[in-house]
Amino acid sequence: MRLFLLALFAALLAPPALATDNRPILEVLQGFYGAVIAKQFDAMPTPAQRDKLAAWLSPQLIDWLKRAAAMEQRCIATTPAGDKPNIFEGDLFSGIYEGPSEAGYGKVRRNGQTASVEVDLAFISDEVPKAHPHRAVFRKSRVELRSVDGQWRINDIRFNRRQTLVGGLREYEVFGQRHCR
Repeated sequence: MRLFLLALFAALLAPPALATDNRPILEVLQGFYGAVIAKQFDAMPTPAQRDKLAAWLSPQLIDWLKRAAAMEQRCIATTPAGDKPNIFEGDLFSGIYEGPSEAGYGKVRRNGQTASVEVDLAFISDEVPKAHPHRAVFRKSRVELRSVDGQWRINDIRFNRRQTLVGGLREYEVFGQRHCR
């Protein structure tokens, strides 16, 4: 009886079980958006930039970036001299041409080996007067992550109901196959 009471007392005094640890997911987001905000990537990432992005992006997303970069080079090579090729310009990862200057994160929603987080991005221009309609740009995205070999990685970014980063890269590949010969 004494052993039972001791076990019951220990259970009552034990700290509550910790909620799922979302720190690794938030660290991926902070690292990734910290680099994006620092403008380490502009338009289509170079091979060296893709190597750096591999710390935060899934292998599948890195593969999509490689495929899009190859298609972009093909489009550049087949564009007549004097014409502007169809290439990626501006920030690829935020939906804000200039890129974000701040990021805020919502609640982490996990489902087994996948997770999603609402991300609020903002660009504030110092070149435009305060309260001017073009001073601030805000975008809400949903970052979709998955666990890859025990590490959380960004697998896609949903910019709105219809547009995702992977979807845009896929559409560019189809476009290039038709128009960049």
